[in-house]
Order: sequence, then structure tokens, then C-alpha cells
Amino acid sequence: MIFLTNGTYLSNIAPALNLYNGVNGNWFNYTTMYGNTSSSWPLEFTNATITTLLGNYGVVINGHQLDDSSVYFTYYDRGTGYAQSEIGHYVAGEGFDSTDPSARKLLYFDSIPSSQMYLPSRHVEISFQRMAILANDRGLVY
Repeated sequence: MIFLTNGTYLSNIAPALNLYNGVNGNWFNYTTMYGNTSSSWPLEFTNATITTLLGNYGVVINGHQLDDSSVYFTYYDRGTGYAQSEIGHYVAGEGFDSTDPSARKLLYFDSIPSSQMYLPSRHVEISFQRMAILANDRGLVY
């Protein structure tokens, strides 16, 4: 068992999930675009996420919102003040909407405490393109 004093690295989550679920269920994987110059990351991210969700398993995403970025988590825009902050944030992918295949949306659960920021709902949607950008250097467990 791995114990960390400064948080959990996303790369450790897939092996831990596989200890409990890998024999009879989904075999979880970890991926990131870090160091990869491929332009196919948004498509790979979308396909891995949708395939896992269709198998009735969730995904874990570690997004990284940079200071003053134009790409931010839903509700973390300039009006909240969070767009001016660098944020590393885990979210749980829980579904998707592909009603318009050219504008697929990821549905995720945001665990940020309401005392820190008001979210109209903790069940949030974001475009796959935007979440792929947020997760490109931190990654996805699927």
C-alpha cells in the first residue's frame, strides 16, 4: 500500500482501483499528454472516457487550470476570481451528452466545498475539448 503525505498522485489511483476491481471488472489505466506532442490527445481523452462510462465505470480526471487561462473549469471563470488562480483539481467523470456529436459534453461531479465557492450544482458539464486541455499535463484514469 502506498501512503503519501502530500496528496495522491493520479498515477497511483489506477493500480489501487485494479486491486479491488481489476479481476472481475474494468481494468483501469492511467494516461496523460505530458511530454507528448500529439494533437490527438483530445480525441484519445474523449474516446477513453466515453468507452469507460459506457461500461458503467467512472473516470478520475486531474485537471490543471493555469493562472489567468482562457480555459477553466465550469463556474471557475473570472466572475468567481478562480480564473486568476492556478488550480489542480480532481473531478469524477460520471456521464456524457453526445446529443450533438460535434459538441460532446462531459458530465462530472465537482467536490469543491460550497463554503469555498458557490456552485449552482455539483453535477457539472464541460466540453470534452476543454477538459482535455485542463487534463493534458495531469491526466485521466479510465
